[in-house]
Amino acid sequence: TTNAGARELSSGGMGFRNASDTKGNAKGAIERTFTPEFRNRLDAWVPFKALGIDVIKSIVDKFIGELNGQLAEKRVLVQLTEGAREWLGKNGFDSRYGARPMSRLIHEKIKQPLAHEILFGKLTDGGSVTGDVTEEDVLMLNY
Repeated sequence: TTNAGARELSSGGMGFRNASDTKGNAKGAIERTFTPEFRNRLDAWVPFKALGIDVIKSIVDKFIGELNGQLAEKRVLVQLTEGAREWLGKNGFDSRYGARPMSRLIHEKIKQPLAHEILFGKLTDGGSVTGDVTEEDVLMLNY
């Protein structure tokens, strides 16, 4: 997959635009990005629509599920409130880069603080952690 042509597909511009013009501009971006030899190996070019909030929250759930799998040996369980799921979805998703920044955000806001608590703090013997969002729009972990 690639983001080549994503900007062209997402830019509506002012006034009316023909869908085939927009698709043609995106195809031009792909042609500028990749060599003819590489493009010739592609079976199809399929543009995707932007992800909706429900799909983005499913991606958050996937990342947290993987984290819980890693933490099972330490007997630690991470749970998120709906607000925390939405916060991670909003702050960890970029329309240009998709969910790629989410991994970094989860590492910074959840994994690093958890590692400290598992090694030196409240989670040395395991436990449960709930992620929630404060009124100041900050992700907070409650042990």
